[in-house]
Amino acid sequence: MNISQLLGCYAQGQRDFPNFCCSHCDLSEVNLTGIRLKNAQIICANLSLSQLGQVNLTGANLSGSNLWRANLRDAVLVGAQLGGAVLIRTTLVQANLQNASLGRAELRLAQLQGADLRGANLREADLRYADLRGADLRGAQCQGVDLTCARLAGAQLEGADFHHAVFDRVNFDTDSLHPYCSSPEMAIVTPAIVAPAIVTPAIVCG
Repeated sequence: MNISQLLGCYAQGQRDFPNFCCSHCDLSEVNLTGIRLKNAQIICANLSLSQLGQVNLTGANLSGSNLWRANLRDAVLVGAQLGGAVLIRTTLVQANLQNASLGRAELRLAQLQGADLRGANLREADLRYADLRGADLRGAQCQGVDLTCARLAGAQLEGADFHHAVFDRVNFDTDSLHPYCSSPEMAIVTPAIVAPAIVTPAIVCG
């Protein structure tokens, strides 16, 4: 099945497309709300600005794909492969990313409020200015992650591994942004460590 056939079947009401495969395909700006693409292989694809709310991408491989400003609110991405993916300004509010692989993914300014990231691999991911308020990061692999100016109020960090992570100007307040993080241009990446009292259950090393 090619992209045109998938879009045609979706328009006719079909929602299940397990094991769908495409590489370097263009799915930008499409509306595929509620589609089920379990174990799909969508590698290095362009999904920027797409409407993907409530999609089921369990076990899918989206490595290297561009999801810039895509909407994946309430999406299911359990065990999905997103290594090296571009998720800048992507909406992942309340998304289920348990055990997903997001190593070296670009998540700057991503909206991850209430996201379930338990056991996820976030090694060396770029989470500068990301909004992780209320996110569940228990047991996540966060070695080398860059959380400069990220928002972490209410996030659960028990058992997460933050070896060599960057916590420069992380905001743990509920309402306000850090005064020096009003715009991305003001970011200065330094190997700061978040206050030990905040992350006692997590593993944090300099």
